[in-house]
Amino acid sequence: MSIIIILAEVSLILVLLSLVNWLVGVIFQQLMKVSWLKQGSQTLRQNIRGILILSGIVLSLTVIGVNGWLLYRGEDLTQYTLTLIRGIPVQFWVTLGLGIIKSISLLILAGIVLRLCLHGDIGDPASGTDRPTRQLCHTGTVAFNRLKIN
Repeated sequence: MSIIIILAEVSLILVLLSLVNWLVGVIFQQLMKVSWLKQGSQTLRQNIRGILILSGIVLSLTVIGVNGWLLYRGEDLTQYTLTLIRGIPVQFWVTLGLGIIKSISLLILAGIVLRLCLHGDIGDPASGTDRPTRQLCHTGTVAFNRLKIN
C-alpha cells in the first residue's frame, strides 16, 4: 500500500507540472501573435520548461526520500498522509473550491461575451441593442483585433 501512495504522490506532482507546462504553452502561443514579443519568447519558453522539469525531478525525489524515511521509521504512510490532509482547515478547502468555481465561471462568461461580440449577435446596430452594449462590444472587438496577426 505504501508504494501505491508514493506512486500516487509522484504522479500528482507530474500531472500538476504537466498542466502548468501546457498552460504556459498556451500562453506563449497567444504571446507569439504579438509581433514585439516574438524576439525572446522562445528562449524564455525553453527556460520555463527547463525549470519545470528540474522542479519536477527535485520534488519527486523529495517525496520519495521523505516517504522512504517515514517507512524506515516505521510510520504508516496512509495514516500519516491522511493526518496531514486532515490538518488543513475546512475553510481552506471551501475557499479553494469557491475560487476555482469563480475563475472557471469568469472564463466561461468572458468566452461567451467575446464570441457574441465577435460574431455580431451583440453590439450590432441591426439587432436593436442599446448604445452602451454596442460601444462595449466595439471597444472589445477593436482591442481584440489589434492583437491579431495581419
